[in-house]
Amino acid sequence: MRKEKWMKKLISLLMAVCLLLSSVPMLGTVSVQASEEFQAYDNLLAHYPLESDVKDVSGNDQDAVITEGASGVSFTGDALNLAGGDKNSKNYVTLPDGLFDNQDTVTVSMWINNNNTKGNYSAFFFGSTAVNNLPSNYFLLNPCSPSGNYKAVFTDSVNAGSPWSTEKE
Repeated sequence: MRKEKWMKKLISLLMAVCLLLSSVPMLGTVSVQASEEFQAYDNLLAHYPLESDVKDVSGNDQDAVITEGASGVSFTGDALNLAGGDKNSKNYVTLPDGLFDNQDTVTVSMWINNNNTKGNYSAFFFGSTAVNNLPSNYFLLNPCSPSGNYKAVFTDSVNAGSPWSTEKE
């Protein structure tokens, strides 16, 4: 019993010392400064905030374009809203021709809120020029496929007749 009291007092004392030491300011703190300023837009092809327009803010003059004749494109709540539609809809934004030319790798970052139901549609798509209404190579992002799943695919070969047969997930 006496040993237990002694152990409790020792633990209490150690905890009090730790608490006291943790409240003392560190001596000999080191100041760290970056050797160069971070440039957020270095090596960017384009940056589209899509809060009130489709302008490129990277300084590369790669402004996107709302398709002529679009009837379901708006900006509300600092976001681009696309009404969607069938394959003949003009409710989309077009990136500049050649934006991805001569690029070995591309990183695309976006926030998407799907207000639609399940279906075969794309929230983001880029690819080669369409021949007979079908592109031969592409990347497609569907936030909710007919089975209810997120779908992101690309083609890695050319099949102008049925490009979907070359899709890779």
